[in-house]
Amino acid sequence: MKKIKLLFVTNDSVTYGSTRSMLNLIDELQNKNIEIKVLIPSQGSLEQELQTRNLTYKIGNYYTGVIPRGEKGKIKLYIKMLINYFIACRISKWIKEEKFDIIHSVNSAVFIGHYISKINHIIHIWHIRELMQEDHNLEFFNKKIAYKMFKKANYRMYVSKSVEDKYKPILDNKNSKVIYNGIPTEKFIDIKMPETSKKYKLLIAGNICQTKGQQEAIKAIEYLVNKGVINIELSIAGDGVMQKELEQYVTERHLEDNVKFLGFRNDLDNIRKQINIYLMCSKKEAFGRVTIESMMSKNLVIRSKYRRNKRIDTR
Repeated sequence: MKKIKLLFVTNDSVTYGSTRSMLNLIDELQNKNIEIKVLIPSQGSLEQELQTRNLTYKIGNYYTGVIPRGEKGKIKLYIKMLINYFIACRISKWIKEEKFDIIHSVNSAVFIGHYISKINHIIHIWHIRELMQEDHNLEFFNKKIAYKMFKKANYRMYVSKSVEDKYKPILDNKNSKVIYNGIPTEKFIDIKMPETSKKYKLLIAGNICQTKGQQEAIKAIEYLVNKGVINIELSIAGDGVMQKELEQYVTERHLEDNVKFLGFRNDLDNIRKQINIYLMCSKKEAFGRVTIESMMSKNLVIRSKYRRNKRIDTR
């Protein structure tokens, strides 16, 4: 029986949520009759994960199609999308040599998979993982063009009912389905409750931006410290557009002993073993992967009242 040749196309080269989910999917598919290769935009920590799995990958030097909301630079982004088309034409020589059967774009920020599929007449699956503006404070280079591209995909996978609810009125519902992220459970089986300590240790992880709620978490710590609760420490894992602003806020209010910036981390599983409480302060989430992983790590989760987390709680 002929092997299916599948190409995953990523939006970045570090192990954020969408690429972690892609790796989980790859781990499951490698035991099937499927040959997998990966197209990444640049060098990064994702390469090590791919090498560990003995996967062939290609660096494409292409661009994503989103920009922080309200930020100037949409004209440059339009130009980058045009450049993406010519990059797709260049990559197509490799695509034809490999004879891929399916192109799988791993999230809604990467558009070069659309160009590659159309140039080479290959089935395109588009994994719509983000609410975009609501959960990442990002916007498309052009919303109307982006939605037209989404419509032209052969199949669309929505990561949750919340994401489907957003796009259903905009995109036709043909050849689309809600498929929730699969999270490997093996590594959580033998996890013990974090040891109690005299200090309350909290963690918040993710892209540091307005919609993820790190600012609210810091202000909550400030409120508690001012009330005399000094045996508390918040660790912030991640990086992003608001990082410098929040670091300055912490310094100005003399909270350095209570708020720690860890930067981007690949070892959240180990960090969770050292904390008591996980904070999920996002205003909205498409899926809520870190909430689930924190619950499976036996951390107490304190969350905002958005609908996706409420669904996770009740299940």
